[in-house]
Amino acid sequence: MTLSLFYPDPDAAKADAAELTLRMSAYASAIRLMYPEMREEQLAAMQQQPVDAICGALNAGYRSGEFGSTLTMRCDVKDQAAANIWWSVLLNMRDLGFLLP
Repeated sequence: MTLSLFYPDPDAAKADAAELTLRMSAYASAIRLMYPEMREEQLAAMQQQPVDAICGALNAGYRSGEFGSTLTMRCDVKDQAAANIWWSVLLNMRDLGFLLP
């Protein structure tokens, strides 16, 4: 799985690569705060550290150009269950707090 961010600044992606890797690796899910109406058994099925549960390895890459830069995070997904977590929790439920400033 990959996640790419575009920056208008040609140097910003390189500057953010290490920080975003750290944030994603250590990220604790915000699902409990975002969806307080969820039942306890639903919450129990959610991973507290979703990126750690999903990725066997997490790698950052960046490219710069005349009009900006792109930071791409690559996740070597552990298995199909992990891929489902990526989609349903991080993307569909918008649990992307590691992107906050």
